[in-house]
Amino acid sequence: MAIRQGSPDSTFWKFRTSKMAIDILHKEELWFAKPKFFNDPFDSSLTINEVLSGIAGSSLKLRERLGLTQEDINQLNSDILNHFQNLQASDKNYISELENRAVFCVNRKIEFQSPPKVYDPINEPLMWSHYADEHRGICLGFNLKNLSSHCKNNRPYYPYFKVWQIYYGLDGVKGAYDHLLIKKSNQLDDDAYRWFTERVFLIKARNWEYEGEYRFMLFDVAADKPGKSVSLAKDDLEHVVFGINTEPSDKELVRIILDEKGWSHVSLWNTSKDPNNLLSLEFSKYNP
Repeated sequence: MAIRQGSPDSTFWKFRTSKMAIDILHKEELWFAKPKFFNDPFDSSLTINEVLSGIAGSSLKLRERLGLTQEDINQLNSDILNHFQNLQASDKNYISELENRAVFCVNRKIEFQSPPKVYDPINEPLMWSHYADEHRGICLGFNLKNLSSHCKNNRPYYPYFKVWQIYYGLDGVKGAYDHLLIKKSNQLDDDAYRWFTERVFLIKARNWEYEGEYRFMLFDVAADKPGKSVSLAKDDLEHVVFGINTEPSDKELVRIILDEKGWSHVSLWNTSKDPNNLLSLEFSKYNP
């Protein structure tokens, strides 16, 4: 039975323990956390220099097509580092916003063209095991259209709301680097450098690829704060999905909270083992 409404790729999923999911529903708040508090110490911690070293020699065909020598590459890498250092010196707001941003992480269906792969988090047992208390937790399904109002402001470099997709491995930042290579033969600008810089802050190890992670970001969080709570609009929540081992008392509590808070449009789902597809999950409407 299909869980989603509208487009099959329209739902953002948040896997939580039952206690944490119930807390979100009770308070009607989402928590944006600083990356330094993440469970992966490699996440958002790479430096520009480390990335440049990591992708060295990865664009040989493009370099040949553009007629760029190793000296050209060395100069480009030097330009990238110098530009970032100049930004650090001259525009502290830009750098501090990158370093002090707070993030609300969600998961969404993603498809890779080469090699062809599809990851759909709600159907991924690993997601339920790692983030939903060994299938005892709850997954919340959002559309999050209204979250944009919290993420918009008048920052010069991030004037528009955007959902940021995580790049697994170095392929994402390599694409931004190739963009710099191509523009090098024409004209580089601040936006091109910033695009590369921002990609560096969105890299995770390829081991996490099955998560299909996206991030909503806030850039107005004080440096001494671990994060920030943001109000959850009622029509941002579409689904509540219970794990295979979610306690019946937690299911009933969720139903009561949704009724009391006027979330009548939210659909409730049970998860079980799919008898027709070994090691897979299936979903059915929750009927108390």
